[in-house]
Amino acid sequence: MAKSRIIQSGILVLLLIGLVSTFSFSLSFWNTVNVTRTVEITEVNQAVELDIHDISIENRTLVLVPEGYAVSDGESESITLEYTVGVSRELLSSTNLNIIASQILIGGNNEYSHLVGIDILGMGDDITLDLFNDTILVTVIITLDEPVDQQEAIIQGLDLSTVNVEDSQVAYDQIQGQTISFILTFNLEARTSIES
Repeated sequence: MAKSRIIQSGILVLLLIGLVSTFSFSLSFWNTVNVTRTVEITEVNQAVELDIHDISIENRTLVLVPEGYAVSDGESESITLEYTVGVSRELLSSTNLNIIASQILIGGNNEYSHLVGIDILGMGDDITLDLFNDTILVTVIITLDEPVDQQEAIIQGLDLSTVNVEDSQVAYDQIQGQTISFILTFNLEARTSIES
């Protein structure tokens, strides 16, 4: 608890200088979930005030499974993360907030990362927001697609557009119980003005 408060205090001090904040989350597929939150601070050219707070439920243990497979306690077809993002009022008229999910890995490998869905505010994994309020709520939903190969699609009568791997059994074996990680980056960008 004390370590967490020290880290949070350090982050607030560094945010006054400027930042690009990166969050790394760990989820799991059909196994116990270990959630880690790593924050990296990067200086930007000018001083900005960007204040990010993770308001997601702490210390939860969820098993991320594809749609239709959540059959027991602790299993979930999606995981929702929430953040409040605050920007100083002086910057509202001159900046946009860009949020990007990147470097998606399953077990440290990106071979099946396309099976992980990350949706930021219902607009995809790379969004830019006009800032009209000094504090906004950012919701990120993480899902996992079921590995489906061509043979399985034909046997189950699925549309061939659902095929997302060469061999679904190999994919399952490689991602089952592995940690899913990604980086969520928050950037303030100068707003371009349109002159008439």
